[in-house]
Amino acid sequence: MFTVLGYQSPPPTADLSFLEWWLILRQDLSKYQKKGLDTAVMLISWMVWKERNARMFNNVERTLNHLLTDIIAEGGNWIQAGATKLAGIGWPLRASLGGSVIPS
Repeated sequence: MFTVLGYQSPPPTADLSFLEWWLILRQDLSKYQKKGLDTAVMLISWMVWKERNARMFNNVERTLNHLLTDIIAEGGNWIQAGATKLAGIGWPLRASLGGSVIPS
């Protein structure tokens, strides 16, 4: 998802915590971009948490493409509700990446 937004930093590894990775990712950003990235991280984390709960408690499992499409759509909802910094970092308004939201 962060690749779609143009962030090329690699995801967290076993020797790098999520928080450390997040802080590295935001190091060279402006204050405005940091707020947008922070909003994106919270949104994606929240949506992944909801998917985890659906799998654990309701035995409902979506495909990765469906989850990513829903994350993009929810981001659009957040932007419409006033999350201007999320829009400012280039949040996609719809999943239009050649029929798939997963980069090849």
